[in-house]
Amino acid sequence: MAEKKDLLHTWSRILAHAWADEQFKESLLKNPDEVLKKNGFPVDANHHYKILEDTDNRKNIVIHSEPDHFEYIHSEMANAWKSLAREIKTNKKTKEKLLSQPYETMQKYGIAVSSEKSYHIVEETPDNKYLVLIQPSGSQLSEVNLKRLTGGSSATDGFCTDSSS
Repeated sequence: MAEKKDLLHTWSRILAHAWADEQFKESLLKNPDEVLKKNGFPVDANHHYKILEDTDNRKNIVIHSEPDHFEYIHSEMANAWKSLAREIKTNKKTKEKLLSQPYETMQKYGIAVSSEKSYHIVEETPDNKYLVLIQPSGSQLSEVNLKRLTGGSSATDGFCTDSSS
């Protein structure tokens, strides 16, 4: 399997492409395994990907099967997410609370939430993996930002685990 840094770089390029090209985004949403594979993201026969798209009112959060996906690069939310990730991996009740009461659970761990947004939380399974198509910051993504993203900087301050921060 590719290293996390390579996966992040590849996903950042795919994400930037989806932001810039509506037709590509629609293909990605309809046929994620095929589009991911064509664009260098490792997809094997044992895993199927689903792309979750954030909106102005809805944020998607994935409980990844590998807890290190909760790591954030350059994010002040890193410790809060790491703490919650460790807890849900060891305490079934915490995971159940996160799934049933996302606002309260995230607030308890110091994660900022908005009452104006709904939080859709999904858990990966051995067969099904999720990636979040977050919204770009600001109303338009400049050419400079696209070049920065496709050059390897993270568009998501992480691996698309949470898009609420």
